Formats: sequence, structure tokens, C-alpha cells
Amino acid sequence: MSAADYANDAAVAELLALGARHSAAKSDGTLAVHRAASSVRAAGPPADATSVSAANATRLLIQASVSEAASTREADADADSSAAGTSTLDASSDAGTPFLLACSRGAEATIVMLAEMGADTRATLRTGVGGASLAAASGSLGALLAALAAGVPTASRPPGGMSALHIAASHPNTAEDSPALVAALLAAGADPDVAGLLVQNIG
Repeated sequence: MSAADYANDAAVAELLALGARHSAAKSDGTLAVHRAASSVRAAGPPADATSVSAANATRLLIQASVSEAASTREADADADSSAAGTSTLDASSDAGTPFLLACSRGAEATIVMLAEMGADTRATLRTGVGGASLAAASGSLGALLAALAAGVPTASRPPGGMSALHIAASHPNTAEDSPALVAALLAAGADPDVAGLLVQNIG
């Protein structure tokens, strides 16, 4: 988890090779893959070295879980799916899945990588908040465009709450790029006439 926090893919790879448990979880369900996807160093353009490292660390942790699940199934051909192990690609913690966490962090490279791996881009937080709202709230136009290209719904929101479009237009993080964020959402089909509460905790 510490290596994932610092988006250090080389350290993650070495720790996995040494047998470190990628499946160790905190009480809220947080795994190392969640920490990598939401690392502060994951934010930034996809060409940025630390952003790439964070995406690679996230990918390595998911691949380790895929390999472990496959090995478990091979070792016990009669095991049912609940006993055979699962991939952490869409593992949910209290803060969301790796994809939602990457959207929230504005981690464009990680968003693209997770979508290419087949992450559930239509997932939402328990509150109903989806990837479009989280990416918009990050203030990163690149992250929002990547999320929209991956197929995130623009309409996911809590009942009666703020939509991604409301957030793009009014969130403190969006002040600099609000017109571009709003334009991207409108181009993706966001409803400009949807009504919602003006105050909404999207987390």
C-alpha cells in the first residue's frame, strides 16, 4: 500500500515478486490497487512519468489478482466461483472501485488503462455518483474526456442530486476549466435542463 501511495511501479513489482500480499485490505475494504488508482501522484497528463507509474502500479496489482485467481481455480477444479478467487479490477471499497477512484483523482492515464482492461465504467458510488461527476469534480479536462470516451454515463447521480453537468459548472475545482468541462459533457449528451440540489456532497 505504501508503494502504491507513491505510485512507485518498480517497488510494487518487486514487492509482488517477493510475495507481498496484494489482497491485504483495510477495514473499509481498501486494497493496494485502490491506493494506486487514487494516488496523488496519479493525477496529471498521461505522458507524465509519475502518472504512467501510477497506472502501471495499478495494472500490476490487478494482474497479480488475476493470476492468483487463475492459480486458485487450477488448484481446485471443483471450487465454486466464490472460493476460486477474483480479480481486483472492479473491487469495491467504501470509496469506490479503482476506476471511480481514478476518476476522482483526475488520473487520466489510469482511467484509460483501466478502461482498456475492461473495468466497469458504469459503476457508481453507493450514493449514485458516477465516473463523470467524479472526473468533473477533479477539475481535469483530460480525465473527464478519458472517462467519457470509456463510456461513463453522464446522468448518474443521487436521486434529486447534482449531475456531472452541475458539478462541472459550479464545483470549486472546476473554476479554471469549467467552460471546457461543460462543453465536453454537453457533447457527450448530458441533459442541460436537469434540475438538482445546489449543495451536494459527491463523495
